[in-house]
Amino acid sequence: MHENENKAMIGTQYRGFVLAAAVCGVLGAVCSGVFLCRVGADPLEIGPELINPNTADAASLARLPNIGPKRAQAIVAYRQNATGQAAAFRRAEDMEKVSGIGPKTVDRMRPWLIFD
Repeated sequence: MHENENKAMIGTQYRGFVLAAAVCGVLGAVCSGVFLCRVGADPLEIGPELINPNTADAASLARLPNIGPKRAQAIVAYRQNATGQAAAFRRAEDMEKVSGIGPKTVDRMRPWLIFD
């Protein structure tokens, strides 16, 4: 009787292992697919597409390195609240005035910024 129980338990363990391996494989494929989609998603190149944070919309700002939709919206909001000034941002370091943007982020996006 014990021999049949052992065989049944081993079969159950084997099926559990196969199921866990399949789930890990599927999750790995999904995660790598998401990563590859983001990698191939219209990267910003240095050149003619420089972004002026004083005039760019949130979608354009979100293309900057380390600037997602939330930070892009924060830049637009800061710019709109900076009334009475000709330009809210005169140089890259001025971007640090926006909540969530620090010196490292400014250094990463500096090559893509232009100020008029």
